[in-house]
Amino acid sequence: MTNPQISGLDESVRKARYYQGAGTYFPPSVPLHNYIQSFVYSKNGDQFLAALDDEWRRVAERTAV
Repeated sequence: MTNPQISGLDESVRKARYYQGAGTYFPPSVPLHNYIQSFVYSKNGDQFLAALDDEWRRVAERTAV
């Protein structure tokens, strides 16, 4: 790697030893960060999970074959 800002990651990338995080796998249409922010302020886990379930349902309906 030639970019000095990420040159320390070279060995990990070559050996596939890195983790992208669960948020990486959310579809772009799901505003995950907004839901997380809402959860942090409200501290209402049930509401947070219900909202995510609703989003996933809508994604599934749009992408169903």
